[in-house]
Amino acid sequence: MLIPYLVHLAVGRDKEKPVVVILLDSDDAGRKEKNHLLGKGKIYRKPLLREEYILQIGDLNDAVFLRSADQDREIEDLIPVGICLEAFKHYVREINVDLDVSFLSIQDTENIEKLIGENDIYEAIQLYVKQKCDFDIRVDKVGFARNVLKSLEEYKGKSNRVLFREENVNVFVDNFKQLFYELNRVMAKAQQRSEKIQLSEKISRAKNRFLHKHSAIARREEAIYLLQDIENILDDSYSSESAFEIEKVREVLQNLKTTYKLDIKYDVSKHIDDYQGFLIGLDKIKYAGDIASQEEESLELNHSDSVTVEVVSKDRKQASSSDMPKTMKRGKNSKD
Repeated sequence: MLIPYLVHLAVGRDKEKPVVVILLDSDDAGRKEKNHLLGKGKIYRKPLLREEYILQIGDLNDAVFLRSADQDREIEDLIPVGICLEAFKHYVREINVDLDVSFLSIQDTENIEKLIGENDIYEAIQLYVKQKCDFDIRVDKVGFARNVLKSLEEYKGKSNRVLFREENVNVFVDNFKQLFYELNRVMAKAQQRSEKIQLSEKISRAKNRFLHKHSAIARREEAIYLLQDIENILDDSYSSESAFEIEKVREVLQNLKTTYKLDIKYDVSKHIDDYQGFLIGLDKIKYAGDIASQEEESLELNHSDSVTVEVVSKDRKQASSSDMPKTMKRGKNSKD
């Protein structure tokens, strides 16, 4: 299982972990890879990635696939048959085999579509060529993908000389727009979580350095320096995605300053009163960030779960007060 091993090497044991998201086919191989990444296989006992950072081709709900939902789906299933067939022609010429592909026409795409299902697009083309001219050929996926791009690049101005039409190009573009949209969504989510983890770890390291020197007692001046360090970390880590969490942490810092007189207007040489209470307050910094993250996720969930339904009278042509659209919003406080 190559992908789980590469992820294992990528995430490693460093404190600063890279953002990793994975795109897999929705076939037996893809499902096995996913199980290993989630720690459900025989190789890795612990998850290497959160499940939400793994995208499978079958997760693209609005894409137009070559195969139905109850069949395996691979990334090639996002490419219309006509484009695949044109790419096959370029591929054959590229590898210079003794096969004349001039017999292929746009009408052959319908015959190849009938062979797709139990067969993937490669197998369907290979089987069709075998039936037509008794020639065995194995298609390399990397070479095929390269020639898909070549076919699309040459399409402009030559639409009457290729095995696909403009509607095939539109399907291709729409499919891959959705793919990259979903990939960017998953990557943004992983990046946001990574930034929050890094922020939490930086604050924890600053706090642990302080506690190493001041486990039982500390002067106000020393605590002021600690809070300044944490505020500097917050400033350096600020982004629109982490703003809510950072503001919650700042509220805890301000409360500590007020409660324990951590300001130069007081005698900063004095020891902190109720030092144990101060340490408990420091622990709240971590919890403030965690709670803020949970509140953000809850708000996002409620927003995505809100549904507006308009009920308009079908019996009357003219609007009246009884015919006005009625809006129903489903959320936490809605009644069934």
